[in-house]
Amino acid sequence: MHQVLSIILSIVSMLFPGFDKHQFVSNMSQNFQDVHQAMDKMRSMIDSHPKRNEKKVQSDEFYITGFWESYRPPLNPGKGNETDKSYYTNDLKEYDQLVYSFLTLDHRPNATHPHDYKWDGNCLYDPNTHACAENSFAWADPTNPQAKTAMKNKALYDEVKGEGKLFIFGIGGYSDTKGFMSLDQVHDFANYIVYINGIVGDGINIDYEHLSATGMDRKERIKTMAHLLHYTRRALIGARLEWKTITYTCRYNAVYNDTNRPDGFKKFESDGELVEIAQVLKEDFNEKLETNV
Repeated sequence: MHQVLSIILSIVSMLFPGFDKHQFVSNMSQNFQDVHQAMDKMRSMIDSHPKRNEKKVQSDEFYITGFWESYRPPLNPGKGNETDKSYYTNDLKEYDQLVYSFLTLDHRPNATHPHDYKWDGNCLYDPNTHACAENSFAWADPTNPQAKTAMKNKALYDEVKGEGKLFIFGIGGYSDTKGFMSLDQVHDFANYIVYINGIVGDGINIDYEHLSATGMDRKERIKTMAHLLHYTRRALIGARLEWKTITYTCRYNAVYNDTNRPDGFKKFESDGELVEIAQVLKEDFNEKLETNV
């Protein structure tokens, strides 16, 4: 996580000339009160930075969301090349928000045979580079080893935000590891979401598809996902990024179980996942699911 923080501080230094990265790090090495003071100073600079006005979405009832397969070019390319925002115009014009798919827990995800080891806790990964995801969006950092990917993503991001739309990080997908993470890694995940959303983006969409994988402790994983949602929301609020969104993509059968399964519907291991996540949130935090998602 120290490498992540170093990259973020370098970007903040370039965006805000008044920010002293070395003094910030020095403050962090003193005591807890100094950390709060240093963070407040950085936040006040970020708050003073001009923000884009978001356009109202096309419908009051729903967003039209497009999952953007980050490893593919546009289906209907516009003018220019991959570093021109016009290159993405045609594919994005019908959507209210784009979900950049996917960042993963696995540094080398496998869509044919997903791995079964747990997240290493270091960062979320961009499968296009097999490197920490923040490098794929640190286009202001001249020393970025993933500068080519970052400049392509800058064009995509500029097109999305220039039209007043939302840029969301999709996390998971079928190719991600079946091993998920342990309960004690939830805070590391939440902190990383704050880090990367402090650089770029409007929030996250969790699309983890292996909560009920065969041979895994489903009950423990359901609890871990519920805590992940709770503590990620709390971390964003604590960082004054409460406007960032958290959405959750589940299978259709996640909303029913043996007590209310529709007639004729096949039983799956993943039945009732969302119902059980909501139950854990109620039992452990006295919260509703929609408080966090």
